[in-house]
Amino acid sequence: MEDFWPNFFRGAKEQSLTPRDTFTQMLTGYEKPVGHTKAQRWFLEALRVPTGYEDTHPALSDRLAAIGFQKDGAEITRLVDVVVKADELKETAATRYLSQLPDDFEPSMNRLWRERVAHAWSERHEEIKKLSKRLAELDGHAKTRALTIEEQWERVMALAETEERAAALPSLKTLLNEAPDHISANFALGGILLEQGNAEGVAYLEKTIPSSSDTAYQACVLISGFYLEQGNNEMADAFRKRAEEHYKKAMRMQEQATNFSASDQFTPHGLEEDRVKQLQAQLTKVYGLEAAYLVRKVVDGTEQPLYVMAVVASFTWKDGVSAKHLEPLFDDLSKVELPSPVSLLSLDGPHGFLLDRISRVPGAQLFATSDHGVTVRH
Repeated sequence: MEDFWPNFFRGAKEQSLTPRDTFTQMLTGYEKPVGHTKAQRWFLEALRVPTGYEDTHPALSDRLAAIGFQKDGAEITRLVDVVVKADELKETAATRYLSQLPDDFEPSMNRLWRERVAHAWSERHEEIKKLSKRLAELDGHAKTRALTIEEQWERVMALAETEERAAALPSLKTLLNEAPDHISANFALGGILLEQGNAEGVAYLEKTIPSSSDTAYQACVLISGFYLEQGNNEMADAFRKRAEEHYKKAMRMQEQATNFSASDQFTPHGLEEDRVKQLQAQLTKVYGLEAAYLVRKVVDGTEQPLYVMAVVASFTWKDGVSAKHLEPLFDDLSKVELPSPVSLLSLDGPHGFLLDRISRVPGAQLFATSDHGVTVRH
């Protein structure tokens, strides 16, 4: 799933442009109960996350299973009730021990907090100014011509960052009238509607599920949480189980995206010719790129394509050194509008043995230089 989702649901109103006494707010927040429904939702969400291959400790569900709790058994339901009732205690550990702090501790921590985040808040302020300027530009364009789908989505993002998320609703609906299959717009609209308690958001989120395992996981989590808050435990549990399955697929896809071996199989990328030309035009602007190949890696257990952008670096000058500087090369490649999900693979290091196999895939080569000499990175 694109990184827009955390940003979209951040909202400018929730990110004050002036450093506040956050430590004081934190102490105040400790005194407020989370609420039965929210605590139950968080606990169940933690239960549905399985142990990943990169984890150093078992997930909560596996730990509970090890001491005799069945994941979908009645014991878990009773355990949830015990956990959420603990939130109703009049005195918490936080309020008990933090109340014993010295009188000057709180002002000191607030002062330290403001000093440390002042730069970040300043950057955020500049970011909001740029977004507001871009939003005004797009509104100006809209008076003389129809905005493209990309521009409409950019405007939605700008609205969500500079105003309340709900301000983007009309623009999202307009975008979806023109492009009903726009994954990001469906996801954003569905999430906002569910946040408002509107069940119509479920249909929009379900439209995003076929796009990728990661998107499907996030969509099912939101839908499950919505039904849980509505008191529909049956539907909440059904989507919880679906989220768990999609999570496993997403983890398997992530593992395949970061690990390559001699047994891997690759197939043609299958992109439309116009999309290929767009990629080729962008790749010509990447410094230090000698060759680029786009293929799909076969992943057992899923029909979702995993794209692999395999590259060969050329020698470039950087800091007075002529070498294959992979880090800046990959920074430039990350700005290219690649299909998703995609894994960037260097064929200069330990995976060089895959060059021959990948290069033989029909249509794989998108870019190659005729000059293999040294170029200068500016």
